[in-house]
Amino acid sequence: MAQNLGLTSLLREPVRRFSTEAENRLQDSSTSNQPLESSPSDKPQKSLPSDKPQESSPSESFFETPSTGSVYGKLLGIKRNTLKTDVVNLLEGCNLSLDDVKMDYNRWFTAMGMLVQFPSRQAYDNAMRVIGKKGRLFKLERANRAEWDSLTPHDGKTVLLQGIPPNAVPEDVDRFLSGCEYDSSSLQLSFRPSQEPTKWATVRFRTQTEAMNAFDEDISENTLNGLACCYQVLLQGIPPNAVPEDVDRFLSGCEYDSSSLQLSFRPSQEPTKWATVRFRSQTEAMNAFFLKNKGFCLNGEVLMRVLQ
Repeated sequence: MAQNLGLTSLLREPVRRFSTEAENRLQDSSTSNQPLESSPSDKPQKSLPSDKPQESSPSESFFETPSTGSVYGKLLGIKRNTLKTDVVNLLEGCNLSLDDVKMDYNRWFTAMGMLVQFPSRQAYDNAMRVIGKKGRLFKLERANRAEWDSLTPHDGKTVLLQGIPPNAVPEDVDRFLSGCEYDSSSLQLSFRPSQEPTKWATVRFRTQTEAMNAFDEDISENTLNGLACCYQVLLQGIPPNAVPEDVDRFLSGCEYDSSSLQLSFRPSQEPTKWATVRFRSQTEAMNAFFLKNKGFCLNGEVLMRVLQ
């Protein structure tokens, strides 16, 4: 009877299934501590050098020519009679030729500077060192390709004629240049652009000697143009914003009567014409300058200047 009860209770208990869950948990915990191998696709790939050329920054492309590597600069501090050969000789060692230099003129054909085309950045840096050593009167600053392309090279073959009478016609200029070999199709005749107003001043000295001394000392500096007559000196080209104190400082060291100073705006001049004409060579342009400079076209004296 007791055996039957034990058998009955055993049959009533729910069936227990065999499980390996605990072992799987242990195996999973042990394998989780091991580093996992990354698949070939998960490995970081090394960056390969690109065949595409690196693009230069906007500032570099603005100043440099990608195809040639040329660097452009503007030389300031030049004088009216500065030649391209003077710049090439000044920047000796920078591998420059006359074709690498252009004169920058304003509308009145006043020299504002020279544009220089350097073959490389190293040549430009070398020019900066050269100017720092022996050209302290000059200043070199960066320029761009657009400025270079906008300038018309004259190369010493173009001549500027100033002071042509307003009623002159191209045939009058042709007669003035008779005997000179030039390209007649290049002749450009126009009215001279109006300049900004300037002042002039008159000042009286105690003696004629003091007046001439002031003329020799101050006017030789090309600061102002002066005409000495007896005891009085005429100063021309004074800036329009100048005041008597500025003229007094300009004449410092000269013995003159300060009460005689008269400062006024320069009277307006009669309109004149000028012309540009191109010659076949620099030699022919210089020959025309020596033969015809300060000659007369109709009733006006013509001043000539060779453009660089």
